[in-house]
Amino acid sequence: MFEALGGSASEAASDGSVIGAVLRAAAVLALVGGALLLRLVRALGTATHRDAAG
Repeated sequence: MFEALGGSASEAASDGSVIGAVLRAAAVLALVGGALLLRLVRALGTATHRDAAG
C-alpha cells in the first residue's frame, strides 16, 4: 500500500522533494486514521443499537 503512494521517504528526500514525502506521509496517516475512525463509529453505532434493543 505504501509503495503505491509513490515510494519511500528516503527516495523523495534524495530527489529534493521533501514536501512530497511529507504530503505522502500525511495521506497515509489520513487513510489509516479515517479507516480507524470509521471502524470506531460503526462499533459505537452497533453498541448503541444493541443497548436500545435490550
